[in-house]
Amino acid sequence: MVRRLLEIVVISAKELKNMKHITTMDVYVEATISGDTSAKQITPVAKNGGTKPTWNFPMQFTVDTTPEALQRSHPILLLKLRCVRTVRDDKDIGEARVPVEDLFARSGGGTSDWNVSYPVLMPNGKPRGEVNFSFKFGPEMGAQSLFRPHGYPVMAVPYAVSAPPPPPTYEEIPPLGYPSVEEPDDHL
Repeated sequence: MVRRLLEIVVISAKELKNMKHITTMDVYVEATISGDTSAKQITPVAKNGGTKPTWNFPMQFTVDTTPEALQRSHPILLLKLRCVRTVRDDKDIGEARVPVEDLFARSGGGTSDWNVSYPVLMPNGKPRGEVNFSFKFGPEMGAQSLFRPHGYPVMAVPYAVSAPPPPPTYEEIPPLGYPSVEEPDDHL
């Protein structure tokens, strides 16, 4: 298993379908590898970006770049463009599906930056607009670099745990009823 960081910068989009006809669209991008929501990353919202929003937002994903893994699992960089709505859930504008295998082939396995544009497919499957991003693959990460020690060393012998404290002593319970008012003896 040869893992590398896939570093992308979501730059911009253009010629998107306008989902708001009264106001200007506020657009953001959700990015995942093959729909893995545990590694989902989101750009900030491009306020008033409309049909040509700009982000310049960096993201990182860890991918297995061995030829066997790329051919077996066919990982996809999924860039889902969404429009912010205040009353209802955010609306899907479209998505770009980018095979990681294609990105790795384009980079030639190197670590140089590449700028690319991919078409945005609307929910009905028709292309409308494009998303622009740059990418590069980091150097190979071996098993040692995946598990870097950090923080304090692990203790070999468990430390002693003291016994729980004894229960609190109970104070005398006051008598039930109203307190009696005693008249002082000094006013006789």
